[in-house]
Amino acid sequence: MDKLRPVMALSGAISPIGMELLRRLKKEADLIALSRSGGRFYNSRQVVWRPCDLFSLAEASACLKGAETAVYIVHGEKSKASLTQANAADLEAVLADNFARAAKKNGIRKIICLSYPLQGSGRRLSRLHKQALEAEQILGAYGTPVAVIRALPLKRRLTSAAALLLDKLAQAVLEEAVCGSDQSAWQQTDKPLAAEAERPPHVRSIQRMKWESGDAAAFARCYMQWVSSIPLMEADIDERLDCRIWCSFLKRPLLEMAYIAERSSPDFVHMHIKGGLLAKAHSKGRLEFRVIPKTGSLLVAIQDYVPALPWPVYVSTQAVIHVLVMHVFRVYLKIRNGKVCQFGN
Repeated sequence: MDKLRPVMALSGAISPIGMELLRRLKKEADLIALSRSGGRFYNSRQVVWRPCDLFSLAEASACLKGAETAVYIVHGEKSKASLTQANAADLEAVLADNFARAAKKNGIRKIICLSYPLQGSGRRLSRLHKQALEAEQILGAYGTPVAVIRALPLKRRLTSAAALLLDKLAQAVLEEAVCGSDQSAWQQTDKPLAAEAERPPHVRSIQRMKWESGDAAAFARCYMQWVSSIPLMEADIDERLDCRIWCSFLKRPLLEMAYIAERSSPDFVHMHIKGGLLAKAHSKGRLEFRVIPKTGSLLVAIQDYVPALPWPVYVSTQAVIHVLVMHVFRVYLKIRNGKVCQFGN
């Protein structure tokens, strides 16, 4: 790769728009193409493919290494979990938040956000545009400068008009990226990366809660304290934030979670779901409590969770119960006005 060319990371690189942008951008820039399926592609002098699941903060942080600028395509990634319990806005919020945190960690000079042209204002904005605006806000919440280019075609079919628009879009991205390109490139290889391993059925469940405090650990403690108030349920969380949840008539816990300090911060708690009667051991399942900047809300996310129950049984029982429990907790927080739990008052 040429040190005189800008080094750009491109999310959603195998989406229809991502592939078209990649084809245009590689003429003028060296690209780090990010995709869950990146291991299926060969690297070249202009493009290095990196398998990357942007729903994982750890993977996002690793995959942006070496880039000067990072291109984020709104609505460019979809959940590939076997079961997804989340609306589109909350999925987008997690993706944008991971991307922004990873950009800050890697010293990315600028995030270039490709979004949709705004139509209407206030209440007249469509759900899609409100989702895009929140993603733009999240991307800029951690100090990395953000350039927003609102030119994505609303329809993903590549018509002649859309092709012309993508030509202009690629040129605008390059103009944003060329200033101050001074990082050295990395060694390329002409061998394909390792193929993505086949994964067992897994779950992604994300629920948004009202939480005015920016303290994610306080929320985690509040939630565990509330779980303990459910009949026949017990939960404890120690000073380190390791926690267990179990039924009072069972000897083994239902779930055991270990706090991962190096992946956490005051506004983000990462817990590894390490075992229990309801979780497969040695999986990458995690429970996250993530404050969304400037929104007064927090996302509770179960990611890459592999249940111990047979899949049909899990989908018809535990999965349904989880959504119900989170809904009841949301109502509890609404009554408490998003404040720290104060049981017995």
